[in-house]
Amino acid sequence: MRFFLFAAVAGLALPAVSFGQIQLFAFDGTTETPLSALYDAGSVAVGDSAELRIRVRNVGSTANSIQSIGLAGSGFTITARPTLPYVLAPGAAADIRVGFTGAAVGAYSASFTVNSLTVFLRITATFGVELAQEINGVRVVVPGGATIDMGRQQRGLKLSQTLYLHNPGSVPLRV
Repeated sequence: MRFFLFAAVAGLALPAVSFGQIQLFAFDGTTETPLSALYDAGSVAVGDSAELRIRVRNVGSTANSIQSIGLAGSGFTITARPTLPYVLAPGAAADIRVGFTGAAVGAYSASFTVNSLTVFLRITATFGVELAQEINGVRVVVPGGATIDMGRQQRGLKLSQTLYLHNPGSVPLRV
């Protein structure tokens, strides 16, 4: 297990997670992407939710079944899954939906298991406040890490600039 985590973090190419006839994919509603030992699901604002769709596909030529589904990790829950045991005909697939909500800023991970296959899920909860400044009467979002140009000003005189904080998320945030 340590090898898979190290290899995924080190950026080594790993084969798709499969065991015999069963293979796991990330599914976005249109495209299946084979999963390796680590699935980085990106980021979500603190308090907001994300849903991951994981597809279990029988890539073999005989029927196979899903006997167990497991998930262990803070912030993650299984929100939809097939009733077990679930028989997959050759070429057939079943979707499992994993929900995530981060309570605080940080990186979250979980161990997701189907039968004897394990994938480590990772998602980052970020601070969801946007900073904006008013330019010629229009509020413009300031990209993260950008410098705010206050313009030119004669030494000794005061200059003020109004900045706005915006919470695009669905829950209150403490600033």
